[in-house]
Amino acid sequence: MPDAPATPKPWLILQALESALQRITIANGYRTDIGITVSLENTQDPEDTSEGITLFTLDLTRPENPNNHNTAIRDRELMFVIEAATPINTDNGVVRAHQRMHEIIEDIEQALTPVPGAAGSIPAQFSEAKFLERPRGVSVVAAQYIMTARYRR
Repeated sequence: MPDAPATPKPWLILQALESALQRITIANGYRTDIGITVSLENTQDPEDTSEGITLFTLDLTRPENPNNHNTAIRDRELMFVIEAATPINTDNGVVRAHQRMHEIIEDIEQALTPVPGAAGSIPAQFSEAKFLERPRGVSVVAAQYIMTARYRR
């Protein structure tokens, strides 16, 4: 019977990132405990106003490299999103929730420096962080941290 196929590298990268994000706790020297609630893929309910992180794939592409055909065939770029949310409530208000989101973003950046990745992957590169618009009535502040990891198949 043939061996089972190996786990795909993009999934290994996401699992390594999930593990790194789960270490974000005050007990581990971070500003927040956002790492207590980390989920892979977009499984959060849009109505959920609890604090947490969702990690999901945005894009998987082959980078263009016109100078080296062999490298371009084997190389891939995994673009992923780390979406964090923190609630707005009567205790903290909008300003405090906004400040907390900056603390969460700093914690994420600290946890991913250097970015742990699957064997053979190149550390992820920061692309951008966006504070998401909050539709009227939604009681969370959310931000997306967008990164790209390059790896070889």
